[in-house]
Amino acid sequence: NFDADTGTVPAKGPMSVERHFLLDHLRRLFWTGRLYVDPKPTFAPNVDGGDHVIVVNASHLDISLRKSADKLYYRHSGYPGGIRSESLGHLLSRSPERVIKLAVRGMLPKTRLGRAQLKKLRVYSGPTHPHAAQEPQTRVLTNASRNAK
Repeated sequence: NFDADTGTVPAKGPMSVERHFLLDHLRRLFWTGRLYVDPKPTFAPNVDGGDHVIVVNASHLDISLRKSADKLYYRHSGYPGGIRSESLGHLLSRSPERVIKLAVRGMLPKTRLGRAQLKKLRVYSGPTHPHAAQEPQTRVLTNASRNAK
């Protein structure tokens, strides 16, 4: 089953290993989406790799005041005239988990695969999470990527 052209092994059945990553003090949302394409020997763009991502301290997201006031999130009820808008600052104070889920959802493919990968994202506003039994690997993210241009 080894592909000599790409050097990968197709991830099917028991070969795919589920890993759990814990992200603390998430400042840059880019890294959350980046973890879904973390290099593995069984990586294939059309297969869910099985990695789970746990994000804690979502309420400490580093957002500028201007962006929190100007960026709007829209949703529609399905009825005529049923569009609702909400600023990033208001949504962050009301539900910081939803801000991160919406941002990661925009980074993933808009297919069945993207929806399956989004189900493996767990976001918590505080420092505690109920996934200690899975022994997640801690990834500490810094703001160094913001200044490296």
